[in-house]
Amino acid sequence: MTEKKQKKAIVIGAGLAGLATAIRLRAKGFAVQVFEKNKIPGGKIQRISGQGYHFDIGPSVITMPEYIRELFKISGKNPDEYIQFQKLDPVFNYFFEDGRKLTALADPQKTAQNWADELSEDINNITGFLNSVKEKHRLTEKVFLRSSLHKIKTYLNWEALRGTLLFHRVKAFKSMSKSNAQHFNSPYLQKIFNSFASYNGSNPFETPATFNVIAHYEMNLGTYYPVGGIGQIANALYKLTNEVGVQFEFNADIRQIITANKKACGIEADEQEYRSDIVVSCIDVNSTYEKLLDEKYKVPLYLKREKSNAPLLALWGMKAEFPELGVHNMFLPKDQKAEYDAIFKRLEMPEEPGMYMHIGSKLRKEDAPAACENWFVYLNAPRDAGQDWEAIIQKSRTRLIQRLSKQLNRDIEPLIDFEKYISPADFAKRDGNVFGSIYGNSSNGIFSAFLRHPNFAPKVKDLYFAGGTVHPGSGVPLSLLSAEIVEGLV
Repeated sequence: MTEKKQKKAIVIGAGLAGLATAIRLRAKGFAVQVFEKNKIPGGKIQRISGQGYHFDIGPSVITMPEYIRELFKISGKNPDEYIQFQKLDPVFNYFFEDGRKLTALADPQKTAQNWADELSEDINNITGFLNSVKEKHRLTEKVFLRSSLHKIKTYLNWEALRGTLLFHRVKAFKSMSKSNAQHFNSPYLQKIFNSFASYNGSNPFETPATFNVIAHYEMNLGTYYPVGGIGQIANALYKLTNEVGVQFEFNADIRQIITANKKACGIEADEQEYRSDIVVSCIDVNSTYEKLLDEKYKVPLYLKREKSNAPLLALWGMKAEFPELGVHNMFLPKDQKAEYDAIFKRLEMPEEPGMYMHIGSKLRKEDAPAACENWFVYLNAPRDAGQDWEAIIQKSRTRLIQRLSKQLNRDIEPLIDFEKYISPADFAKRDGNVFGSIYGNSSNGIFSAFLRHPNFAPKVKDLYFAGGTVHPGSGVPLSLLSAEIVEGLV
């Protein structure tokens, strides 16, 4: 009896989606080889250090840790032996230009009660919203998040039928901002929930209210921190891939995806050809088409839509501690509409952008010298279109110091002990994200969820895609789900 030949898969990119895809395909019996241009795995999860300060670069708001734990379980491993997660409480601090501060707690009912009392908001408005996003998640998870939207069979089951019949409940034909204005009387709450659009690089004044579901992950289900820091996610998954027999090629110069008869059959890297039965690209999907595929496979219309905004990062080592700040902090602008108009319509840096601050040293004291803090500051910025980023950084630095000094009632400039900046142009160069748009296409527009690139190549058989620039979207949970979708398609 002839022994069945083991199929081989090549995965391009060793970010979280690449590692998850490799683990899933290996569990299905594939021989898996991962090619990564950098010298270490992790993708956007990187670590930058200077003068005793250490910064985790990449995703920092971790939700749905069970998606990570699942990868160990399907490999027959105990996830607790590789990684542990600490649930955060409080979850987030929200700061407003008039000096008001609101805090989200791990218990959503306590959060609702506190905010209702502080803002004279009807508590039913808040609990009703949290229940509505929970319902949105229930209706969309199976069909829209864990399945390909671009295969007919996805819709031929009860979950899909139920989702279709109740589609009006996800509010796909109303913008986030309009829906939130109807939910809440308080402009403070409207701003908080509008800000979730920035989690996938979009404009809440154009993004469908469906994307309010992002709030469900954070506010209803909770936010977590990996014990040992964000980098432990990549370290744990990399350890698992090695244990299950995935092979890695780091510092790889990947030249092209080899095709024959409209079928992917391997890649060319480091002047060698590596053959495989399938290829999965887990890097920016635009870059895959523009740099790795033959020009006869034109960039599909999916990828010609408006791109997301981009991050402008300020990494500051501060010679002081700020007890009013937490692990996760959001500083919201006075005029959100002006912010997003500048970013998307004029491709300009807003005068007062929405700003997220992560302080890992609140949990890991070794990430900063004694009595100091490591501030990872993310400013909403436009995608790279050739702007003078050096000039923008200098102007943004001045505005940032003035704004934070006012809101924290303390002159912070003398306390800056270390500083480094990363612009959208830097992200484009470092990670290969087109225009520095790390989220791929924006989610602006009614049908944006259906217009993300699918997890397979429509014109190239056996070529698949995972990661934050394809369906179902960006962020750690959705990137991990994209690997699950690829597994199902394969």
